[in-house]
Amino acid sequence: MKITVKTGAWADKYVKGRSEIDLPENATVTDAITALDIPIDDVGFAVINSVAVRKDHPLKNETFVTLHPAIMGG
Repeated sequence: MKITVKTGAWADKYVKGRSEIDLPENATVTDAITALDIPIDDVGFAVINSVAVRKDHPLKNETFVTLHPAIMGG
């Protein structure tokens, strides 16, 4: 299934321009993070359809996921 993942500059060194990934059925947010080579502890939370979800949240085909870092400054 195709998943689109958006990250900020914090993940550029891992993602390297990739944003669309193929994952098997029954994949979770953790599977998407792993597929992009992002260390799991670097991700604080994920958002799908404007709702924060857990890393074990199941994904569906053509889901758009936004990943946020564990620590954000401002």
